[in-house]
Amino acid sequence: MSDPERHEMQLQQSFPSGAQEWLCIKCKRRVVIELGAIRVKIIALETGDDRAIHSTSSGGLRVAASQARESNGMPDSGRSGWLH
Repeated sequence: MSDPERHEMQLQQSFPSGAQEWLCIKCKRRVVIELGAIRVKIIALETGDDRAIHSTSSGGLRVAASQARESNGMPDSGRSGWLH
């Protein structure tokens, strides 16, 4: 069995709440990450290659498919409670 591919994600935008959207150019995986004081919340907007190991250029954070839950869209500033 071969080692999984490694993909580097690039920061696309930061939201006022502190959440960040990241994109993998190679497989189009797109996630929103919120770094909390106690836990990290990861929401997958586009799955991309869920077998690859994805890492960000921000502090070496690694995003595995098992850490993300799917969402049906982007944050809406009118929806209360989204990534706060």
